[in-house]
Amino acid sequence: MTSAAYLRWPKAPIPYYINTGSGGFPAEIT
Repeated sequence: MTSAAYLRWPKAPIPYYINTGSGGFPAEIT
C-alpha cells in the first residue's frame, strides 16, 4: 500500500480507499 496516499487522507474510512482505486488513489491501495 502507498503509505503516502494513505497519510494524505487519514480521515477516510478503509472502504473508501478500497472503492476509489481509480478515483484518485493509487491502485496499490485496493
